[in-house]
Amino acid sequence: DGGGEGCRVIPFAALHDEGTGRRFPGNTIKTSKYTLLSFLPLNLLEQLRKAANTYFLLISLLMLLGRRSGLFTTSVDAITTLGPLILMMSASALLAAMDDHRRHQADVRTNSQQARAIRMGGKHGVYLDTVTWADITVGDILVVKGEEDLPADLVPLASSGADGVCYVSTANLDGETNLKIKSAAAAVQSMLCTDGDGGDVRADAPPLLNQAVEGLSTLRATVEAEAPTKSIHAFNGTLLLQSGQATPGGEGEAKRYPLCADQLLLRGTQLKNTAWCFGVVVYTGRETRMAKNSSKTPMKLANLEHVVNRAMLIVLGTQAILSLLSDVMYCATKESFEKYWYLFPSGSGKTSILLPDWIGYWFTFFILYCNLMPISLYAAMEVCNFAQAYFIKSDLGMYDEEQDCPATVRSTNLCHELGQVSYVFSDKTGTLTQNVMELKRISVAGRIFGEVSENRGFTGAEALAAARRESRASGEAADAFLEVLAVS
Repeated sequence: DGGGEGCRVIPFAALHDEGTGRRFPGNTIKTSKYTLLSFLPLNLLEQLRKAANTYFLLISLLMLLGRRSGLFTTSVDAITTLGPLILMMSASALLAAMDDHRRHQADVRTNSQQARAIRMGGKHGVYLDTVTWADITVGDILVVKGEEDLPADLVPLASSGADGVCYVSTANLDGETNLKIKSAAAAVQSMLCTDGDGGDVRADAPPLLNQAVEGLSTLRATVEAEAPTKSIHAFNGTLLLQSGQATPGGEGEAKRYPLCADQLLLRGTQLKNTAWCFGVVVYTGRETRMAKNSSKTPMKLANLEHVVNRAMLIVLGTQAILSLLSDVMYCATKESFEKYWYLFPSGSGKTSILLPDWIGYWFTFFILYCNLMPISLYAAMEVCNFAQAYFIKSDLGMYDEEQDCPATVRSTNLCHELGQVSYVFSDKTGTLTQNVMELKRISVAGRIFGEVSENRGFTGAEALAAARRESRASGEAADAFLEVLAVS
């Protein structure tokens, strides 16, 4: 099924079909909110969620209606309110565009990262090709090395670990810092990383990688995977391995091996304590587990803006009441003051309007009292947000030297939320504090390595390396200790 509904069949290696990847979504990730075509309508809709913007737009329409239609009279021109409103909304739109431009740049950096794909063909039957993350398709076989991020959801086929074991960090997905144990499909690991007698021929990582890659040229396999889901802890699939000789009636005998969550490497995780592994891509782009658990960037309003919106309703109610009182007083006294010559030197003070006086003059007074609503309030808030975002990004106290990571402001309109945090919930220590554990001294086979001192780091590395070379027994003991230390 190439449409993403139900089980999908993915041939790879010697059976790889170039059309397989085209039946599924690409591997491009998009976190930005706007495009060139959608920016104007979406940003306008977002800004009209602010009560003041909607209010002044309606006031401007009322002014224009009063000046052009004759329904009621007004002495205020619409440009006096519409002009500042356009300037204010344009400034807000510019800040929103700058924020989204940074998201677009982050998307480009992510989609432009390079990966190593194994292609069929060439002198040795297979070769390594460098591709961008955006060009990865379902059915590709990718090589991932230690400390690298996974560019898509993969079913591992072989790794440098014993019995195909590899370790991944899922901190970007679930926040857990402990490493997760994954394993390659045992049947494929055995075929690619052992000699003809079933013995392990591994001496070190590079020869094994080359051997495993070359073995893909004769591998005839297919993965049956479930439809994309959100669950990062479950996976159901089947690996079908076909014999090298095809029968007269088909592709040869196929053996089926079940796949579970232990045989799925997720995009967003990082390969750890493993020299290399490679696997076949089963989910890309918006169908990866990470993308399935991500939501579209919402139109956020800060708490302060909600408070301002409620305050605007109070001002609006006050304005309506004052307009009603002025309208009643005008209708009650208009017969007398219309005769005062010094108010109307040209003659009668009557103004012809289409609406009844008690309705038409309510709109007149409502427009006159529009100055109760501060049109510059949101403009001042935007300036403050921009300035605060600049100071946050430039604050050396919020710069992490070890990771070369400054503070980043993704939404300038949420800066003032930082000062309004009332409760912080944490499920474990180390989430808000920094737990730093440094290896100082170890005991291996009764021997002590390292010293406890104020100097950072482990000082017994050279002595431990020398002990590993002394004898086979001490080397195995040291290797066993380091392996347990690496995964614990």
